[in-house]
Amino acid sequence: MPRAYDKPKYKKFNIIPRFWDPEEEERQERERRVKEKLGLTEDDEKYVPHIKGKFKAEMRERFGSHQSARKKSTVRVFFVLIILLIIAYYLVFKYIDIF
Repeated sequence: MPRAYDKPKYKKFNIIPRFWDPEEEERQERERRVKEKLGLTEDDEKYVPHIKGKFKAEMRERFGSHQSARKKSTVRVFFVLIILLIIAYYLVFKYIDIF
């Protein structure tokens, strides 16, 4: 049974170091670009050399469908409002003999 003055043990952070060879990564990137220029690539990914282009393309792909859905929703609400106004206009002039 633990006593009231016992402190909890420290939690240790265990990280396993990994080997990273920047020269090998650079070589693989060059090989991939050369193969793409020669048309020898088998994957369907297209090469974009800068992050800015990747970010823009990803945002267009991700949020393009949301914008079109919002536009469709707005049009739908507009048509429902027009139908309700037509029904209200019909009911007012049919059942009220003021005009």
